[in-house]
Amino acid sequence: MKKSKTAVNTIGTLPVDESVSVILTDSEGNILLESYAYEVGFFRFNWHPSLEIMLVLEGKLTAYSEQGVFELQEDDLLVINPNIGHASMLQSPRTVALVIHISQSYLEQLCGNAAIPNLTCYSASEADRSFLKPLRAGIAAIYTTLSEKSQTGRLFTQSQIYALLSFLLRYNADNDLRPKEQRQKAEQQKLIHTMIKYINHHFRDKVTLSQLAELSGMNLCYVSTFFKAHTGVGFQDYLTRKRLAYAAYQINNTEDSIVDIAMDSGFPDVKAFNQAFRKYFNLSPGQYRSELSKKEDSNVESLFPVRISGTHPLVRQKLSEYLDMPLKMNDYLS
Repeated sequence: MKKSKTAVNTIGTLPVDESVSVILTDSEGNILLESYAYEVGFFRFNWHPSLEIMLVLEGKLTAYSEQGVFELQEDDLLVINPNIGHASMLQSPRTVALVIHISQSYLEQLCGNAAIPNLTCYSASEADRSFLKPLRAGIAAIYTTLSEKSQTGRLFTQSQIYALLSFLLRYNADNDLRPKEQRQKAEQQKLIHTMIKYINHHFRDKVTLSQLAELSGMNLCYVSTFFKAHTGVGFQDYLTRKRLAYAAYQINNTEDSIVDIAMDSGFPDVKAFNQAFRKYFNLSPGQYRSELSKKEDSNVESLFPVRISGTHPLVRQKLSEYLDMPLKMNDYLS
């Protein structure tokens, strides 16, 4: 009797929720592509082996990675390469983005097993936003068609993925890295991943650069530079944001005192906690709790990303706008 094969999530992100996500799978059920819309949270660091394409539907956010620091607003688009750590920081209340994750195995298949090039794509000006209209239309088509869950839709989706990647490869590929440099880059990514995992596990305790230096085998003087170069965020800034996200969750979900929450979140004292909280939330921890108790959203930013359905009015409106664009990617690929 043959054992049934277990489907593998080759995307490497959070568990797939098909009630709010659309997916493309192979014949064995392995996930090749995932797409969903979500409300961006206060701060989150991501790491996955898939290519990510982020399209902002509403609001403003800042994205950090070794590729740079990117200020994104409505209709802006950013491509993040596989295995690149990246963070998103909310800049305005109610910011919504649509993302597509394409698995590394599917990318290799689409590229004919050739090396996957480094892609750089960021709409930073009105000219860029106009030029990237075909990409936005393609992303909308992929999301909308996969939502229909039909065989003909699957074939159309695959054609759109080919067109989308062809556009990116033609206009946004950076093939300057030689094999030796690619190996060095992969090793550096493993190191920064190890550091991030350590901080995420120990942020409620005392975490220092010396500990990261010992963990990575690096010179103490270089660790700080290395960390910021590969995450786009300074070590202390990342640690503080991680602690604040946890503290804000505790304020919202427990009746613990502000002093106890400050200590439990890893802050040296309540004064440091109050200063950091005011810096990022523009109100004190006590005021934040008071606002939450009123159940008013106007002054309280979302803390954690929340996936939303494709039937959400904003998502439907923006997808419709993108699909109505007359330009096609083929216009640029001829």
